[in-house]
Amino acid sequence: MKFHPTPELLVRYTAGTLSPALAFVVSVHIEHCEKCRSYQASLENLGGKSIESYDGLSIDEKAFESLWSNLEPQVEADKLTEESLSGAVVATDYLPILKQLINRDYTNVDWQSVGRKIHRADIAIDDESNQIEILRFASEAKIPSHTHKGNEYTVILDGDYTDEMGTFEQGDFIHLNGDHKHRPVAGKNGCVCIAVTDAPMHFTGLLGPVLNLFTR
Repeated sequence: MKFHPTPELLVRYTAGTLSPALAFVVSVHIEHCEKCRSYQASLENLGGKSIESYDGLSIDEKAFESLWSNLEPQVEADKLTEESLSGAVVATDYLPILKQLINRDYTNVDWQSVGRKIHRADIAIDDESNQIEILRFASEAKIPSHTHKGNEYTVILDGDYTDEMGTFEQGDFIHLNGDHKHRPVAGKNGCVCIAVTDAPMHFTGLLGPVLNLFTR
């Protein structure tokens, strides 16, 4: 696993100051990632809410990496139970669906087709400022080139995809915004991911003007 939330995002998560949808997707990554889970536990021991109360807090990246390298895994990632999710900073009502997604159980997901190789489903989380959804891409599905009008936070649940920035695999946490333009291609085994967005994507290819009519 190569891609993780920033130290600042983990501090805000531990302090409980993230929006419900963003806290949910950070929880998904943390429960896949032994090091982020251990780092979050260390923040809890330090008192995340007290840390967050300092205005203008800036986390030293070198100090973060030093702490990161010395952490020991605390919870096994396979077949997590609701008891093992007790440290997740999400509403109790959301723990069952969190457990389901972490364990890659899509039994009750209401998939809707948005293309020959792409399906999506909303997740019922009460968050007025963000949309949260699961996306499923068939083997080697190509997503048209696009950028983002706001922020997009994604965690890979199954499979992988590749774009101009590299290959993203299970558990990876990706934050994109208007500074990024990419054209993801799902791997041979397809890709399932969970994504939180606070604004629509903006397609940039030849079909962009047409595709953008469906993102407003």
